[in-house]
Formats: sequence, structure tokens, C-alpha cells
Amino acid sequence: MAQDPSMLEEFVIEAQEHFETLEDDFLQLLQQKDDPDKELIDKVFRSIHSVKGGAGFLQLTQMSKLAHVMENLLSSIRNET
Repeated sequence: MAQDPSMLEEFVIEAQEHFETLEDDFLQLLQQKDDPDKELIDKVFRSIHSVKGGAGFLQLTQMSKLAHVMENLLSSIRNET
């Protein structure tokens, strides 16, 4: 599938917005390592899931794989809390 440059540009903008908030979210989770906030974990998971979906749609395979691994790690954290 040929990529539409405007779709790719929109994905990059959306992904950047997710990553900007994820940095702060991960720093908060680091401070909460003994008792992580489930809602914050869910928020991070949703952001990663959105990036994974867009990457998959645009056939950005490596980014999609990375996001999938991150989802798995977040699922593990969810199951431990």
C-alpha cells in the first residue's frame, strides 16, 4: 500500500503528542513504583495502543512491534497491581 504523505504527517503529529505526555506519565510511574496508579497505567496503555494502531495502519512495522512489546509490558504491570 502506498502511503499518503498527509496521513503519515498526521500520524507523526499525533504520535508526538502521545510521546510528549508519555514522558511525564512514565516519570510519575517511576515515582510510584511500589504502588502504581492504575488509571495512569491505563492512560499510558491507551496512548501506546493508539500509536500501535496508527503504525500498523501505515505499515510502520518496527514501530508497531515496539508498541506491541510496550503494551505487553504494561499489561504485566496491570496484572500485578
